[in-house]
Amino acid sequence: MKNLLIIVILALLPICFAAGQTKAKKARKNYKYPTVRYSLPESKKYYDDCRFTNKYSVAQRRKFYPYSKATKILAVSYEIPVNLPIVIDSTDIDTNAKYADIHTGLFVKNGILDHTTLREEKVLTRSQIDSLTSIFYNYRTKVKHDYAFLGYSCFNPRNALVFIDKKGKVFDYLEICFECKNGRSQSEKFGTGTYCTQKYEILRRYFAGLGFKTGTITK
Repeated sequence: MKNLLIIVILALLPICFAAGQTKAKKARKNYKYPTVRYSLPESKKYYDDCRFTNKYSVAQRRKFYPYSKATKILAVSYEIPVNLPIVIDSTDIDTNAKYADIHTGLFVKNGILDHTTLREEKVLTRSQIDSLTSIFYNYRTKVKHDYAFLGYSCFNPRNALVFIDKKGKVFDYLEICFECKNGRSQSEKFGTGTYCTQKYEILRRYFAGLGFKTGTITK
């Protein structure tokens, strides 16, 4: 009798396992991801790719480079001088000089920011920095894709974040092009975090919320 009971249990195990797998698969399919906190007018499902995950706490984000090193962070907007070419492709870059010093309107020399081309600038408060890093690190894709989107081939930035150390020197910066959906840092040690389709629109609204008009007004 005992042997018969063991045989019955062993026979039922595959059936129970299959039922459990089917139930788990159905649960994943019906799972509702949290609504993105920035509502957008686009209706296509593939566009609604961002979700707020709260993966990193405020304390964790403050330890990330360059935020851990900065004593002051500036948000700025600027215009490219008319005598400088706009980069259409990365092959246009002069490899013997810094990217931004040649092709965009943001100029930093020996750690000093040139304010000549700046149109707007704002020193970010602690809470504004925390909101910014939350956008960078906590807005992520709903599902893992097998491709990476690196933005369009153009790069014509109008906005940037400038990081200043305790000596008052600029040690890094991140230029952002909302039109091209691309961002590049001087050091290439950091960026805007995991890409998801709405992220640059969320960032654009963040800058617009700070009062910036240059670079944030879309046609």
